[in-house]
Amino acid sequence: MRDWPPLPADEELERADDLLGQADALLGRHRAGRPADMPASAQGTDEASSGASADFDPSFDDDLPILTEVVEASELPPDWAGQAPPPQPPAPPPPAEPAITLEDRIAYQIAERLIDLDTQIARSINDWMDREFPQLLQRELDRLGERLQVEMQAHLRATLLPELSAHVSRQMERDPDAAVPPPLR
Repeated sequence: MRDWPPLPADEELERADDLLGQADALLGRHRAGRPADMPASAQGTDEASSGASADFDPSFDDDLPILTEVVEASELPPDWAGQAPPPQPPAPPPPAEPAITLEDRIAYQIAERLIDLDTQIARSINDWMDREFPQLLQRELDRLGERLQVEMQAHLRATLLPELSAHVSRQMERDPDAAVPPPLR
């Protein structure tokens, strides 16, 4: 889990001492005051280990408020109020959804009724087609069949009958005896 390479035992101890010194310095900044028994050399060590410069003033940290500390207005610098941004006016409320007017309601109801009517009409047409179309189609197909049969017979009489008569006549002319059937025995 560590990102640095393993150090020899002496260096690890020094590194641990440095980290402890930094932690002590951090805690010391948040205390109300430093203990009286803390030697000046330890304060210098803390400052050096925390990365502070040589001219670091430990009393400067005492002036910084702790996040949970309440700062009175009398303790603020006089020019601090001028640096504050002007108060923002309250944000306008979000626009309300437009109210549905009576005309809109009536138009909506008419549209709903037209949709229902269209659905009923389409359903009625489909039902009628399902019932009536097969019968109408069958009736028309029967009429077409009868008309085709009548027209085919008329055409047959007009074209094929004379041809068949001519063929029979030619057969009779070639062999007149073939036209008489043989006697029955």
